[in-house]
Amino acid sequence: MMKDSEVRKFSSEVLKPARGVVEDIAELGLDAIIGILADGSLLADIPVVKWFVAVGKLVSNFQAAFFVRKYSAFIRTMNNKISDDQIDALLDNLNRDPRILRKIIENILIDIDRYQTEQKAEMLSVVFLESFAKKKRFTQDEYNKIRFSIDLMHPFDGLSCLASYYQNRNKMKSTEDGEERKRLDMERVEFDFSPLAMTGFLKLPAGGMYLGSSGGASISDLGTKFYEILEDSFVFQD
Repeated sequence: MMKDSEVRKFSSEVLKPARGVVEDIAELGLDAIIGILADGSLLADIPVVKWFVAVGKLVSNFQAAFFVRKYSAFIRTMNNKISDDQIDALLDNLNRDPRILRKIIENILIDIDRYQTEQKAEMLSVVFLESFAKKKRFTQDEYNKIRFSIDLMHPFDGLSCLASYYQNRNKMKSTEDGEERKRLDMERVEFDFSPLAMTGFLKLPAGGMYLGSSGGASISDLGTKFYEILEDSFVFQD
């Protein structure tokens, strides 16, 4: 088990790898990353990869290469939003309780390994910063919920599904016209909520069909907050 005195160094290695290396990796294909991993040159520049391999979390060259791509997406997103000095300040603040810091950093790596896409790693990076480094728009409890919600989102249709519910909600709030509200309500009823069914980002219809007097699911407060955090982020831009 890691000693408290080692947690700060480990955390810095995870969140502050060589920036140039991360940017280069983000542009490489999996075959190229596998080749770099094979000759061991990458391990010196990104110590966390060496750590993950050592503890047996990465069992194949392909899995290792895909982890590196997702990890690079997480770090690149963070680097685009805050400086190294701000990362140091974040770590110093969290290191007031090394056990909490260790758990947060370990969970980041576990989540990145589990996620199916690089985009999910990017989303985690944004939520992490908004929970611990910036305006702290998420509580730690919300952060932990969202970590799992991201995992449970459909990897391709999840964000567009969330956008549909969010936009429908805003249109509903902006009109007092009864016919328009009825139309929007019927529009929402027709949405397929399956890409987000297990995430907690939606209030699901009772019995799988109806919610109150109207059909269909609706966006939850957590889903609204999550969408608004990501709305201006490049994770919505292809």
